[in-house]
Amino acid sequence: MRKGLFISAAGLLLAGSGTAYGACTPVLDCASLGYKYSSSECSGNGVACPFNTSKYFCAAPCTYTVTKATCDSQCKNVGDKACTKNGTVYYESCGSSKCGTGYTCTNGSCTSTCNYSYTAASCSSQCKSVGSTSCVKDGTTYYSSCGSSLCSSSQTCTNGTCKSNVATSGYCCDDTGSYCGNYSYCRSNYSYPDCSDMMSSCRASGGTPVFQVCYGGGSYYDGYGASRWSCK
Repeated sequence: MRKGLFISAAGLLLAGSGTAYGACTPVLDCASLGYKYSSSECSGNGVACPFNTSKYFCAAPCTYTVTKATCDSQCKNVGDKACTKNGTVYYESCGSSKCGTGYTCTNGSCTSTCNYSYTAASCSSQCKSVGSTSCVKDGTTYYSSCGSSLCSSSQTCTNGTCKSNVATSGYCCDDTGSYCGNYSYCRSNYSYPDCSDMMSSCRASGGTPVFQVCYGGGSYYDGYGASRWSCK
């Protein structure tokens, strides 16, 4: 009677052991156990998973894939975060562009998209305004051409300065309306400059224009629209 009871208890114990053994079956998933890197990502210093030797565990894996060559081909600097894998440095991403304003990246080289050559300074040296079409390169504005002249018809440009090409003294057509005869008649019959231009030329030279005589007589209102001035 007691022997039978002992066997039954042993049977229960064995059955119970079988149930416990089934609950403790080892997990064969390498990734869930931390083996989720390749040998190269661990630089050959990791531990292989016993269920799949292509999967490794390591303390400091290098999972970045961007190289300096990749960044160079995009005309970019390398990023700040890096790691080394099998002797090669890899980056999380590329950094800032090497190309400035007015440039684009072509086959790893910065090429200009702004091909204009005139600057405000070069137009000013010609006594001209800047043109209407422009682009920016390296922080400088360039223009397709210069604009209109800043000098009047009686002036010429010398080293970026408009200077009068009219004599400072002599006969001129009186366009001031104050001195000698008919201005229109003078312009139609003589090659004299306008008196206002001659006065400006005199003042630009540091002198003072002084009226002398009307053409053909001494009276202010006589003559043929021409007068003579001196520069003192």
